[in-house]
Amino acid sequence: MKFRALCMLTLALATLCFAQEPPAEQPAAAKDNTWKLSINANGLLSLNTYSNNWTGGEAGSVSWAARLDAEAEKQLKAKLNTRNTLKLAFGQTKVQDADSKKWSAFEKSTDQIDIETMWRITLKGKVDPYAAVRYESQFLDLSDSMRDRYGNPINLTETVGGAARLVEKTRTTWLARLGAGARQLIDRDRLQEDLTRETDVTYDGGLEFLTELK
Repeated sequence: MKFRALCMLTLALATLCFAQEPPAEQPAAAKDNTWKLSINANGLLSLNTYSNNWTGGEAGSVSWAARLDAEAEKQLKAKLNTRNTLKLAFGQTKVQDADSKKWSAFEKSTDQIDIETMWRITLKGKVDPYAAVRYESQFLDLSDSMRDRYGNPINLTETVGGAARLVEKTRTTWLARLGAGARQLIDRDRLQEDLTRETDVTYDGGLEFLTELK
């Protein structure tokens, strides 16, 4: 009896030591203040080739592409929301000559750098005021036969306007926005007629309409 009582007492003490209270439910305001992160990365490789026994005259090809889409959104304050998006993509393709069956060098087929930060004043109405800054470029600029330029050209856009969430559900969001903006197109080390190189900057403005369904 003493041994059984001792075992029951030991089991009770162990249960009290390891038992933990369930975490308290966070208020709705605290949940809204957390970062909402989304990352999607994918790659594609395609190979098409023919053996020497094939006499149809077709040519093979090889292509690859990699893409990364990331998004970070947070409700900074009760009426201020920020969203940051990153889109990167790069890919190359090489083809085979139909007659000689020789393969060419890889050539760029996909190239994208797209970074944007948007601030939105959440008024809980149909349309919210917003301001955004967008950076667009490419990894490799091959437009100049005499020099390869990286991260060129640069397209900077600043916009202000109104944004509306047409659909906002757990798995579906549809955002549309319309605004006025200014744009700067920066072409670095551009070859001039006198064979010198300068950075050209072009300024313009206009209206921007963007819709995104996720």
